[in-house]
Amino acid sequence: MSESLTYPEVFDSGPTLALIRGAQAALLLLGRRYLGEPDRAAVVALEAITDLDRLDRLSEGLARVTSWQELLATP
Repeated sequence: MSESLTYPEVFDSGPTLALIRGAQAALLLLGRRYLGEPDRAAVVALEAITDLDRLDRLSEGLARVTSWQELLATP
């Protein structure tokens, strides 16, 4: 696994980045299940969110939205 391109990024940059990437990955996984496949703009927007509190709010709001755009509009 240490030869992976993402391994150094996640684990060498500290626990905060690992938590951010994990939260983003979980949102993509669950979002795909409930909202369908995101378009490229939604993926880019989600990957740009680095505030863990906002990522938590997005996770909590997933059950209340009907589209990726609506989810990503969560402040």
